[in-house]
Formats: sequence, C-alpha cells, structure tokens
Amino acid sequence: MHRALSLLAALGACAAAAPLYAQQVTWGALSPAADPGPLADFAYASAPGGGFLFGGLGPAPTSLQFPELWQFDGNNWTLVPALPAPGPVPGPRIGAAMVFDSMRGRLVLFGGFGISDLSMPTPSAFLNDTWAFDFATTTWTLLTPAGAIGAPAPRTDHAMAYDAARDQVVLFGGSNGPTLSDTAEFNGTVWAPVTPGGTPPTARFDAAMVFDPTRGVCVLFGGTDNQGFTTLPNVAEYDGTMWTDIAAAGPAVRAGTAMAFDPVRARTVVFGGNFETPAGNGLLNDSWEWDGMTWVPDPLTGQPSARSSGGLFFIATQQRSIAFGGRSTAFNVFSDTAFRTSDFEPLFVPSTPSCAGLGGVPTLGVGLFPWVGDTFTVVLTGVQTGVLPVLHFDPWNWSTGSPTRLSVDLGLIGAPGCLLMTSSTISVPAPGPTVAGSLTWTIPIPVDPLWISRDVVLQSLVPDPGANLLGITTTGAVSARIGAR
Repeated sequence: MHRALSLLAALGACAAAAPLYAQQVTWGALSPAADPGPLADFAYASAPGGGFLFGGLGPAPTSLQFPELWQFDGNNWTLVPALPAPGPVPGPRIGAAMVFDSMRGRLVLFGGFGISDLSMPTPSAFLNDTWAFDFATTTWTLLTPAGAIGAPAPRTDHAMAYDAARDQVVLFGGSNGPTLSDTAEFNGTVWAPVTPGGTPPTARFDAAMVFDPTRGVCVLFGGTDNQGFTTLPNVAEYDGTMWTDIAAAGPAVRAGTAMAFDPVRARTVVFGGNFETPAGNGLLNDSWEWDGMTWVPDPLTGQPSARSSGGLFFIATQQRSIAFGGRSTAFNVFSDTAFRTSDFEPLFVPSTPSCAGLGGVPTLGVGLFPWVGDTFTVVLTGVQTGVLPVLHFDPWNWSTGSPTRLSVDLGLIGAPGCLLMTSSTISVPAPGPTVAGSLTWTIPIPVDPLWISRDVVLQSLVPDPGANLLGITTTGAVSARIGAR
C-alpha cells in the first residue's frame, strides 16, 4: 500500500540489521604507467579533468626546473602538450601557484622563481607574471606580463585559491627576499591589492590555501615566518571582506604542506610538510581534515613517507584525494603517487534518461551529499514553474546486490517515453511549488551508525500539464548511498 512516510523513519527501520561501522580513512599507493618524474616545488590545482601540476624542481645535483604541464586523471599521468600559439609560453619555475578558474574553465598560474617566457630565456628571477591555460584550445595566454602595473610584487612560495562564489583569485604572502603579508585579488583581467578587515595573517611564505565552497571562505594554513621558523599553528579564513584567525588544536606547525579541498566530505585536507623551530626541525607525513571548527587526524596508516613541497589534488570522478611528489632533501625528491579515500564515502549516481516535458528534461542532482549527521539535498531541474513534484525513495542494502528497479511503461496510460522506476516505498511531497523550473528537497540524516552505507533509489514524478495525456513526466532513477566521516 502506498505510504507517505518520513524518509528517516522508513530507512531507519530498513537499517535495523546493519553492522556498527567505525569510520576509517585509507591511504594507498598507485602505480601509474608514467609520471612526471621526481619533482617538488611545483604549482598544482584540482580541476574537473583531474589534478594538474606545472613546473617544479628535480633532484640535486642538477636541480633542473621544468616548464611542463601534467594531468592525472585518477589512473594515469599525461603530459599536456600546449599547441603552438601566437604568443609566449610560461618558462620553467619553482614556487609558483596555480588554481582552476571554474567560471572561465581555465588554469591560472602566477609568479614563482624562474624564467617568465620559455621563448625568451633570461636569468632566473622572482616573477609576477599571470598565465592562463585554456582546456578548450590547449593554449597558454599571458594575462599580465612580468612587471605589469597593479600586479602583486614578484614573489615565490605564495598561497593562492580561486573563490568561486565571488569569481576572484585570492593571493596571500610569499617571499622575494623579505617575507610578505599582502592580500591581492585577480578578477580574470586585472590584479588589485585589497585591505581586508579582521585579523589578517602575519607575514609568511610556503603556506597553503584552498577555497571551501560550502562555507564561502578561503582557508590558509601553515607557512614559514619572517624569522625563518614554522611557528604558525592557527588557521586563517578569508571571506572576501575580512580575515579571521582561528585557534584550534590540530596539526603541528609546518610549512610546505600539501592541501586540497574534498567537496564530497566538505573538508580541507592537509598532508605532510616540514617544521623548523628553535627546538629543532624535521619532516612530517601525517594527514588531517579541517571542517571549519575542528581538526580531525587520519589514522597513521599507509600515508606516503615524510616529505614537504609536494602536491595534493581531489579527483571528482573517483571521490578521492591524490598526493604526488615532494622531497625529503635536495637530493631525495619523490615521484610516487598515492590516494586517500574513506571506507564510507557517500555516492550519488546520476539519473538514467528521463522523458521530456514542456519545462525541459526533468533531472535529479545532488546539492549536498548524504552524510550521517548532516543534511542531504536533492535538486530537481528541467521542469515547469509552479508545479508540485513528488520525490520517491526505495531503500535497499548494497550488500544484497543491485536494487530491483521497476520499469513500468507509462506510455500505456498516456505518458509516452516515461518510465516508473521506483515502487514509492517512501513518498516525499514538494516543500512548495517549483521556482524558475527548479526545486530542492532538504532531508536531515540522523547521527546514528545504523545509517552508514544505507542505499536508496530516487525518482521524481513531475506534474506537467499539456506535456501528454497523463499530464506528468518523470526523472530517471538515481542511486545514492549515505556516507560517514
């Protein structure tokens, strides 16, 4: 019998026999067929196509610098050749910073120490040139040349992140002899210095910074101070207006740490680094997560060896972080690739094909991933405005195998091309009429280990007057799994 139940009650009953899991983060080694070779001090960024790195330094005694762009897609490293363009190409450099500009679909590279233009070799120097790599054309473009008016001063070992909410590249600190403490922003065309309020970070170089889109802030951690020591334990966060200094128990002081944002876990992840204090120095290989309030350490199992000046990317297609390279000494530079993942990651598999209506093609997507103790949001798009869709769930257990989805042809009753693929075990009404062809369901998931790895199949039935005789359309079926962190 059809029931309009709360999702929590229905899935809670379904999960009664589930085991009590303990959350685990797993590190492991990968063995790609090729890689960039031993490399440290490179610029790196996460992008839809995987992880990207540019430049860097090989091992002593040659200590070669490289002008190459490499991509890791989750399985293999590939050298990305830039097509010949009617203009310069960035030269080899170390200590540069690179981000992915999601608004324009390009990588943005700034500064470092080396040669600005590959076609015009000059003595190595501190740089303040800005470059963009366009994925569509596989070409580099010089956006602001070295010495451009308004650009930040030449520097190396600065921190940089792309604030996708404000469409600004944010830069902080670095060194060009003196240690720097300025904040600057790049709007895609020009740089501008900014003077934020709050408590700006103290001068530092070799810090790391990422953008946390769930909270709309840039997260800065670590670095070396103007005395040459790693004495900076606090997190600093920048919201586009002010810096906030946050003291929280967590990782030991460090510089040269690798950092990435995990959008599935909604956490900033740091790995490794080096410390230099009046009491001593050394290398680290621990890894931690920052959620905006608390640091949580990973179990010390399986991490790569201690190192600094490596890279950390997030691979969206595999929902895991990838660490590469770094060094322990000038002579010992690494070329290994490792992964970091959770045993209980949430899943959201995109919908199968659906039938089109007057509002478009109804499609279910994920806003916030389903985590125990958090909020799961399901987003419906491609529908008429002002209608009241219904969201259907079928709970099932992954361990029993694939769910048995229905496949009822609604064309037999007046909705050609539409399939009913859920049995409506749980029926969740719309929180209100659709607005601008879209609707979001917000579903709280309780803090209860019985929810871990629970799975559901979702489908929405959408009123669509005039689309067909039945007056409805359907989304395709979506599979989701509830994760734990």
